[in-house]
Amino acid sequence: DSGYSDTAIFGSANHSTPHIDKLVRSGVQFTQWISAASICTPSRAALQTGRYALRTGCTGVEEARRVLPTPANPGGLDPAKHMSIATALSQAGYATGMSGKWHLGINHDDQDRRFSPVSHGYDSYVGSPFTNSPMCAMDGDGYSQKVASGPAYCFLFANDTVVEQPLALENFTRTITTHATGFIAAQTSSKPWFFFMSYFHVHTPLFTQRENSGRSKGGAFGDNVEELDDSVGEIMAAIDAKGFAQNTLVFFTADNGPYQEEGWPRSGRTN
Repeated sequence: DSGYSDTAIFGSANHSTPHIDKLVRSGVQFTQWISAASICTPSRAALQTGRYALRTGCTGVEEARRVLPTPANPGGLDPAKHMSIATALSQAGYATGMSGKWHLGINHDDQDRRFSPVSHGYDSYVGSPFTNSPMCAMDGDGYSQKVASGPAYCFLFANDTVVEQPLALENFTRTITTHATGFIAAQTSSKPWFFFMSYFHVHTPLFTQRENSGRSKGGAFGDNVEELDDSVGEIMAAIDAKGFAQNTLVFFTADNGPYQEEGWPRSGRTN
């Protein structure tokens, strides 16, 4: 939910984003982008497969069913029917990894993990298989249990195993960034690699590490943007440290439009 002008290079006077700015200045600045859908699950299915979201079975015309509504939902992106970019690249000899948000399903039957990232060709995954939702609001200790149902919605996967529940939301960006930089550090020049980094930032409910609270001119939202930028910088540094900077395509994008005021009925998602 990052809008066009939420980074400094694209016009924000309230957010400092030196790492994203540097990435843009060293490459190509795209000024127009159209997502495959106006909401999370279908747009991610399209991004993973290169197919129209409707063809993946991960969308619908009814608002309540346009995303996977709960982690226990028995639907998802089926690898038996749809080839992901990770599967395609794995078949071409790439090492593949992913960090962060998935929101394309977990289980089809019982605990079979049929729709998880590792079932779609990702050799290594650390992140939340669901999404950042109102139930995942962070409590005073930094965990996703401010709301009673929080632990059931927000938890951490390592490959296809739950390793943290409730989710340490405050440190989530740090956790997924560490996984990304570790993956890059483990690569060699003898084998190509692909990594998909999928942030919770800047989706609500907003969260940052305590030391980043109040750092921006843009309030809590700006703090989220700047913490995201820190992560981009760490990933770019990891690429450079391995000598991959001149032989790696880095693509940074946001998905479904700008942050909306909380509680604004039928905001950008539905109209």
